[in-house]
Amino acid sequence: GRVHFVYSLHRTNTGRLASGSDDVDADKIRMSPGNAQNKADRDRMMFSAPPGFAFVQADYSQIESRVTAWHAHDMELLEAWEHGADVYAEIAAKLYKVPIEETRTRTVRFMGTMRSLRDCGKRAHLALCYYMQPPRMAELFEISSVEARSLTYQWKASRKAIVRWQKAQIEAAGNAMDGVTNSFGRKFWLRLPATSVMFD
Repeated sequence: GRVHFVYSLHRTNTGRLASGSDDVDADKIRMSPGNAQNKADRDRMMFSAPPGFAFVQADYSQIESRVTAWHAHDMELLEAWEHGADVYAEIAAKLYKVPIEETRTRTVRFMGTMRSLRDCGKRAHLALCYYMQPPRMAELFEISSVEARSLTYQWKASRKAIVRWQKAQIEAAGNAMDGVTNSFGRKFWLRLPATSVMFD
């Protein structure tokens, strides 16, 4: 008898945690079920807390990027967050080689629609944090293989700390004779695809 938002922590989108589809820029209102903070004001008016109670929402707030940067000791990203910078705009500026202020206004075709460079840079960054390779990026984001390779090379050049950390984690996992265990207690044996070493 209750309405629930779609917090889908059991599935991924672009290789990362997801909570509903994202048909527009991440900082705009979503038209499909998703995070509560992305609901339009008219939709929020349908809900009211009982007298004496209040709705409280906790937001991960770019948690995947923050945790990755923390594990990798990516001081540039960590300091940018500490100073309140628009981290995804800064990442997009490096990936697309444009001024930061243009990342919200300039658009490119990505995932079948025209999207801001900031949104595209955010998605590419998160996918690459999860070690997605250019062939899969090209397929998922509906971009050319040349563009996928370019984004990958630009990202690796600008996120050297994360790349070093990824390599260390892959090496450690590959040396683990008893496999690796994920956050949910499920054990896996690492089998890297042949393409995993093509873009070092």
